Amino acid sequence: MDHLVFIKSVRVPSHLHTMQQISLYAKISNSQLKICLHALASLTGMDPITILQHTMVWAPAQKYTPKILPGQGGQLDQYRIHVTNDNKNEDKEKIISYVQSKDSKEDIHNLANRQWHFQIMEMPEAGKQKTTSQSISSWSVKKGDSFQFLQSLAYKFQYEYWQKGFQFVYGNAVIQLTRIHILDQTTKNIKLLDPSKQWLVKVYIDVGHLTDIEALNKAVKELEKVKTELHGLMNLEIPDRNAFDTRIR
Repeated sequence: MDHLVFIKSVRVPSHLHTMQQISLYAKISNSQLKICLHALASLTGMDPITILQHTMVWAPAQKYTPKILPGQGGQLDQYRIHVTNDNKNEDKEKIISYVQSKDSKEDIHNLANRQWHFQIMEMPEAGKQKTTSQSISSWSVKKGDSFQFLQSLAYKFQYEYWQKGFQFVYGNAVIQLTRIHILDQTTKNIKLLDPSKQWLVKVYIDVGHLTDIEALNKAVKELEKVKTELHGLMNLEIPDRNAFDTRIR
């Protein structure tokens, strides 16, 4: 994978999987949440699933600029790695922050040895699109210290956040309503990042093969159908593609 070439002398995991994610987004106010949850439950025929995900963002410790010889093409970009763990079964008191855990060997060990999911997300496709279309490479470290693994890639911790919210499944589409939380350095609990208390709605379909044009077109049409069905409840649209940029500048 071109976006992993910049890591010197590191073997890319053999179980690396690359997919194309097709998505649309909307924002709703906190006062709209209850009616949206009821409407989505009616549409999908299911109760909402609770989401609580801890995400850490790691970046290369040093910028790597390879020498590109004539005829070798364009530059190779460095990307941040998003490392996510699903801890929806834990209560608020059991949430462990990476920043806090560094002061406790037990906490850092427990946190590092959770089952983390790694993602490298490329810029969405440019040009006039009906949906956001983004290539995502992912893998999991099921056993061992994930932080040592990242450090062996010459990566360092940058920041962390938590996503809390609700999820529905409608056909092949996943519908998520979430809000971002960060660590409150004073109380040591997590707090809302956005004081307006708005919710981010993300509707997406993952297509397993980048070259499966038929599946990609089908996913786009399915999301357009969801957009039409949710019209009046929310306005699903394509955000500025620069909001998805995880490259190192």
